[in-house]
Amino acid sequence: MRIKVIACTVFKDYIELLDIDKQFDVEYLEIAKHLKPEELNQLLQTKINQSKGYDSIILLYGICGNAIKGIYAAHCPIIVPRFHDCCSILLGSRKRFKEIFKEQYSKEWTCSTYYQYSNEQSFNDPFGFMNQSLQEYIEKYGEDNGQYLYNMLVKEPDKEQIYISFENDLDKKYIDEILENKDIELKIVKGNLDILKKLFQCQWENDNFLLLEKDERVIPVYDDEIVIKKGKG
Repeated sequence: MRIKVIACTVFKDYIELLDIDKQFDVEYLEIAKHLKPEELNQLLQTKINQSKGYDSIILLYGICGNAIKGIYAAHCPIIVPRFHDCCSILLGSRKRFKEIFKEQYSKEWTCSTYYQYSNEQSFNDPFGFMNQSLQEYIEKYGEDNGQYLYNMLVKEPDKEQIYISFENDLDKKYIDEILENKDIELKIVKGNLDILKKLFQCQWENDNFLLLEKDERVIPVYDDEIVIKKGKG
């Protein structure tokens, strides 16, 4: 069985920690693609359409500002994690995400890969995103996309930020760097690879994943339990 994986680069270092089988063909897309969810949506659909000759496709993304809304494959099944974003995947469960973030779901967080790659790629406001108000974002991108982008790009940094650590050398380096260069309180929480392990062990028959048959589309629900469902185009 051959499986194509289309994943955000935020997962790259963590996937490399796993002993994944050669049946998985992993392609990573830049974290910076999140800056424009509509274009990311089109890119993901293009990548899926081009992924021929596979028995199934894993789309390793959360809702991410509706970036996966309407996604489908005409030629094979798709597996999608039932999560709002990569943060809850790296914490190991939706329940743990709620326990840590409580009602502050837009609270700032980072991890070694997010910190590393977002510093290296185009997060320097090349399109003037940071000068726009929340209302301008909502008018331009819709309420869900607008709030997501505003929280990601514009909102004043929280005094307390969360760092998801897997207790390796990179984590230690970046934690020290953040504390040295930023006037914040850093809350360090332990990461959990259970979701990624289940995904690459093909343990998909549970409420952590949505299985789409041919031509079934991703429909965001936006709640804390179902998150996404399947529908027809």
